[in-house]
Amino acid sequence: MSRVVSALVVDGDPLSRAMLRALFEGFGCRVFVAMSKAEAIARTAAATFDLVCVDLDLCGPSAGEMAAEMAPLSFRVASSLDVAELPTGFHATLPWPIDRQGTAAIVDQAVIWRALRPMEAPSTQHALRLAEGLREAFTARPELLHLLRDAFDAAGECDQSDSEGVDRRPRAA
Repeated sequence: MSRVVSALVVDGDPLSRAMLRALFEGFGCRVFVAMSKAEAIARTAAATFDLVCVDLDLCGPSAGEMAAEMAPLSFRVASSLDVAELPTGFHATLPWPIDRQGTAAIVDQAVIWRALRPMEAPSTQHALRLAEGLREAFTARPELLHLLRDAFDAAGECDQSDSEGVDRRPRAA
C-alpha cells in the first residue's frame, strides 16, 4: 500500500493555499488545489482524494452542503480561524494557526481513513489492505496506537476481552 496521501486543498486565498500545500507536501502528500467551492466539487467528482482540506471561510454557512456534494470516500477536514464545532459532513478540524504537529495528525488520520474506507475488492483483500495500512501508520507513528485504543475505549465500542476474559488488545512496545 502506498503511503503517499493525495490531498486536495480548497482555499480562496493564494497565501493560505501555498502554506497548506507546503505543509502537506512536507509530510509526503501529493497536493492538488481548488480555488472555489464549485472547483472542489468538480475535482472530487472526477477523482478520489485521501484528504480534502476545506477553508470554511470560503464556503460560509453552506460548508455542510458542500461536504454532502463531495465524493464520500475522502477524509474531509475543516480549516478556519474559528472552528467552534465540527461542521456536518467533515471528519476533523485543522484550526488556525496551523502547525506541523496538527498537520501531521491530520495526515495520519487520512492514512487510517484510506485503509478503512470501503473498497470494491473482495473482503479478504480489504482486510489485507486495512492491516497493511494500519501497520504502516503504527510503525511510522507508534503513539497512534494509544490514541486509537483510547478512542475505542472512550466510545465504548471496543470489547477488550475475548470469551475467556483474556485481554487481547495489542500493546505498544
